[in-house]
Amino acid sequence: MTVPPERPSNPFPESGEEPDYAANVPEDVFEGCLENFHFNHPGFDSKNWTEDCEPMDGYLLNVGLKVVDVVKQILEAGPELWYNVPRLRKLLVGTKNVNNAVCLGLGGGFIQLEEQSDEEIFVWQYALFDVFCQIIERKQKMESGSLPRYFQDPAFEIEEEHILQNVLGEKVIQHPEATELIDEHSFVFGIHIPWSSLANIFFTGRPHPQIFVGNSIEIGTSGIACAIADKYIRQVYLDHETTPGEDIIELRRQAELFVNSHSCTYLPEGVDEDADDQHFGSTEAFNHQLAMFIVIRERLERKHNKEIPMVFQDPRFRTPEEYLLQHIIGGKVVQHPECLQYMTEKSFVFAPYLTWEGFASTVLLRRPALYIGNNLENTGGTSIALAKTYVRQVYLTGNYEMGTDLHSLILQTNAFSEYYDKYEFDGTHDSIYKNNFKKHFENIWVHHPKEKNLPHPRQVSLGSSSAAPGPSELGPRNDSDDGSNETPPGPSAPIFTSI
Repeated sequence: MTVPPERPSNPFPESGEEPDYAANVPEDVFEGCLENFHFNHPGFDSKNWTEDCEPMDGYLLNVGLKVVDVVKQILEAGPELWYNVPRLRKLLVGTKNVNNAVCLGLGGGFIQLEEQSDEEIFVWQYALFDVFCQIIERKQKMESGSLPRYFQDPAFEIEEEHILQNVLGEKVIQHPEATELIDEHSFVFGIHIPWSSLANIFFTGRPHPQIFVGNSIEIGTSGIACAIADKYIRQVYLDHETTPGEDIIELRRQAELFVNSHSCTYLPEGVDEDADDQHFGSTEAFNHQLAMFIVIRERLERKHNKEIPMVFQDPRFRTPEEYLLQHIIGGKVVQHPECLQYMTEKSFVFAPYLTWEGFASTVLLRRPALYIGNNLENTGGTSIALAKTYVRQVYLTGNYEMGTDLHSLILQTNAFSEYYDKYEFDGTHDSIYKNNFKKHFENIWVHHPKEKNLPHPRQVSLGSSSAAPGPSELGPRNDSDDGSNETPPGPSAPIFTSI
């Protein structure tokens, strides 16, 4: 790995020669992303790299070396250093055929702050995971370091990834890859992760891990009882249904199966409270955008002369928003990523200011009949996504060549742009309901398939533009429809309806 230059060059500059849209990065966008990267990660500026190619003046390397020292201390010391280790060692010796180890929740931006207490959290949690992996390897007579190990946390910053990947030689995976890796032959380490989150990994119908180190399933607000209670209370106030739903029954069944099939050894009790949910956002923005969505849907219904069902999804929805959408508006609220089962080539997708990550993992791959949202070419489009991905790649791996992920993103966005005609959304609404601080529909664009891409000549008009072919009934997407319906990973927050 070589020291990056003071400023990496833009790998996708605009040439001005492309006849059609190309997923290039304007120089001002690239420079803005680079400035933002260095503002958030000043230790990766070239002036802060050592002669041995270590960022942050070697601080991250030193953290990695501390991990090695702590592992040695744990392995050599007695119960006075970590009195649970002998008990856990005894438990681990009883395991059979552990084929992989997964560490969850080690991130959180701790290391970039250079805070001593946060550094210690990272060091000791990693070290304990490493010790357990070594015990398993010895028990199974495996070569040292041969047990496959994976680290996943959506909160990982580049500093933590650098320590894991470049200093300690570990493999960092992206959410939700761990769900597919964990089975009855897995060792999972996830300290202080509430069971409301773990249930989405362990209780999905897949085999449970052979051993799990983390919060007790039975203790406090991080336990499964609280997760079940929260889910039931939400159902009662949202659906007016006091009989537990099938999802709650299944969650309880999976929890019972997990507890009845696993032994339990306790670490000292120290349970973190569940993190506060992110608020949905501005009530004013919610009201204006929902009103616009309803107006457009009503016009489409008049055109088709039939009722068009509505589906709403946002991982940030709280109970009041869900109640309004489901019981007053009459829509169907689904949980992430369930919307992908309903989004088809006959869907109207309304997603103003959807993040690029959300767009790339939903709309970009589904190609709905009508999409109102960000334009690929504006500041919420591919330029920033490409620039961020490339800058991160350079500073994390030292590789200046375009990776396969960037190449795939370029091909997908070029194909998307070629597929659609687009025009700017009418901003009259913002001029009528003036807000000095916020435009609710600024830089929003209408996308509909070019005439040559429509499956048949019948079109839906919205104003003077063509929109979508004939209506479809609300129902889960049939995976036998075509070859383009693989469910993509990643975040999404569209509000949409089928047409």
